[in-house]
Amino acid sequence: MKRITIIHHSSVIGGAGISLFNLIQVAKDYYAITVYVSDLHDDYYNFLKSHNIHVKKYKGRIPAVYYHASSGGLTSRTFWHRMALIPLQFKYWKKTIKDSKADLVLVNSLVLCWMSLLTSRNKIRSLCFVRETFANDGGGIVSKIQRQFLLLFTGVSFISKYDLKAAKLPKNVKAFVNHNYILPKETIQTSKSNKVVFSVLYIGGISKIKGIEVVVKAAKILKSFPDIQFNIVGEDYRTLFEEKFNFKNLFNENFKLSKKIRKQFRKNNIEKTVIFHGIQKEMESFFNKCDVLICPIVTPHQQRGIFEAGWYSKPVIVSDFEQLHWAVKEGYNGEFFEHNNAEALANKILKLYYNKALCIQQGIHNKELTQKNHTMERCVNNTLLTLKKTLDD
Repeated sequence: MKRITIIHHSSVIGGAGISLFNLIQVAKDYYAITVYVSDLHDDYYNFLKSHNIHVKKYKGRIPAVYYHASSGGLTSRTFWHRMALIPLQFKYWKKTIKDSKADLVLVNSLVLCWMSLLTSRNKIRSLCFVRETFANDGGGIVSKIQRQFLLLFTGVSFISKYDLKAAKLPKNVKAFVNHNYILPKETIQTSKSNKVVFSVLYIGGISKIKGIEVVVKAAKILKSFPDIQFNIVGEDYRTLFEEKFNFKNLFNENFKLSKKIRKQFRKNNIEKTVIFHGIQKEMESFFNKCDVLICPIVTPHQQRGIFEAGWYSKPVIVSDFEQLHWAVKEGYNGEFFEHNNAEALANKILKLYYNKALCIQQGIHNKELTQKNHTMERCVNNTLLTLKKTLDD
């Protein structure tokens, strides 16, 4: 059995982590797999261990070219910090990859593109799964550097044809498109006969780029509708305020944003219509109970929640970025609104609130698109073919 070493760039369960887990579930019967994850948190490590996946920890942050459509760009301290780690950890990762004796090294993010230097020098077959959207549609000096690193991989996989096109890779590069997909689960049937709440689901947590500020502003606009309820799922940093004072929190962007959100939350008096749920291990009940999923991202990137909502026959309201036009058809499986415009988001919510038949119909159509592009049955063969072609060709 051939060996695959997978390097993941995070320690928490996120969209890229879920997509990686799905890939592993498909490939584990055909390959011996070892996964490396960060030790900053135990979330993802414990999750993989609980599914009998061979997983190892590395210390702290992993070196990265941390640059994509939603990364914060060159002005972000994270970009320069992660770049500085490349020479500091170069020997460690060179030795780790060499000692793994893997037949294939798979990196699970565009930000790990620099690792092609290590695999190419050791003539190890390698595959990069680009889970992100290129910044500026692949323009700019950093994106050009990322593309040069991608050229050194044996294969490169993208999650949409749009992202493949934006990468602007030469035709001789072995490139693939593998849509993210959802593993089938038994859905919870929720009775709606006595339902008195129109539930709006947002799964981005307290994140600027995911649009939490847009959500809060929209909730303020709609607070005169007590039966419209916003359910906020994802990282919730408000717990930082309950801890003893920590000087580092003064420089923590999440802390600053959480403080700002808390102030707006109280000032706008929206406690009755906005509920924070924090990080959840299961999302089935939230998707089943919601009427619509909103994705108010402020910078363009792919949204896994669009097709996850489709699995549960729910429509979506998303920011109008060209990168998402392949996944959402206006008026068919969802609605677009001008990004960063809370009033436009509120109006789209009201459109479905007042027209329940349209809301249900768009949900049905979203499920059709999910079944067409994002089911395991349709994606698994393509994933295995990607691995096989990268290993054997």
